[in-house]
Amino acid sequence: WAGDYEREAAAAEAALREAENALAQAPEEVREGTRYTQTGLLQSIEVLTAAQEHMEQAQRRVANLENDLKRLEEVRQRLEASIREIAERTLPALLELREQMLPELQQRLDRLTATFGDESRLYLDPTRVDYDEATDRWLPAIRQQIEELAGEHRGSVRHYHKMQRETVHRIDRLWGRLQRLDPYQLPAPEEDVQALARDLDGWRAAVEYDASNPAALRDLIARDGKNLERRLEAAIGQIEEDRGRLVALSKDYQRMAATNERIEGLVLHAQTESHWSRIAWGAEEAQAVWQSAVALEQESASARTLSQAVDRLQRAVNAARRAEQLYLGLERHITSALGRLDADLQAVGRLVDRAQRLEESLRQEGRDDEAREVSALLAA
Repeated sequence: WAGDYEREAAAAEAALREAENALAQAPEEVREGTRYTQTGLLQSIEVLTAAQEHMEQAQRRVANLENDLKRLEEVRQRLEASIREIAERTLPALLELREQMLPELQQRLDRLTATFGDESRLYLDPTRVDYDEATDRWLPAIRQQIEELAGEHRGSVRHYHKMQRETVHRIDRLWGRLQRLDPYQLPAPEEDVQALARDLDGWRAAVEYDASNPAALRDLIARDGKNLERRLEAAIGQIEEDRGRLVALSKDYQRMAATNERIEGLVLHAQTESHWSRIAWGAEEAQAVWQSAVALEQESASARTLSQAVDRLQRAVNAARRAEQLYLGLERHITSALGRLDADLQAVGRLVDRAQRLEESLRQEGRDDEAREVSALLAA
């Protein structure tokens, strides 16, 4: 960068030498300031005029150099003041925000700080500085990088603050929806709602505390916030789905319970109040399966979680269905058997009546031996 100034200084020196050379051609009496002659005077005027032109040219170049020196001194002072301003105020203010910046901005800030430190030391050495290049390009570039970095940080603050508001709004809506479902009612969801409430309170406090800290908010929103949303949605989904399943399963169970209890009543009647009370109808398997269904239904009713309640009631329904199949088969068997037995009993009754009438007729006819034979057969 000093080449222009070196050329300017060399041109001034050359002009001075030209002036000296011109003066050296002047008559001796002119150089020594002795008596002038007319001929010598005319020659001296030409020489001095040429020397004066060279001298004025040298003076102009020296003046240009002096002006540039003054200008560069002012530029140097402004440059050094700007470097001090950046080093002592601008960068430290930005570095105070470093822990709040996103990781990629932290890396850019570290690189910028290192680059500025290395280059600013060079620009403080006058022998190595092109001040025009430093003030026209380097310094604006550094300031632009700082402003862009600060601007991106401010933008990330606004972005994550918006995400914070949106996430808090979604979570609050989910929490309100969960509360309307009365999540503390037993059987409860697998999610510990009290622990979830504590986690939500802690999360809300954290996002409020770090509202201006994108580095912290990113994890609080993208990781912790999403996890809380998933937990809320899972609890809501389980309550809605499993309570619906419990209602449907309960209807199935109650329908089959009515069938099974009706057939149990039929078996009991056949065993206690019919003519055939001594017959074993083989109801033990159906009764055992039905009792297991009843026990499972009771376990479901006392379960603490929806998963346990649904599992027990589903198993109860399965057992009740199996018992229903057994009972229906048993009902068909009992109904058919009782029908046949009653028909046979009626037929036997009719035969007995005929035999009794025959016995009575034989006695009236005096056929006592035959009458006693019929009576013996009836007695047997």
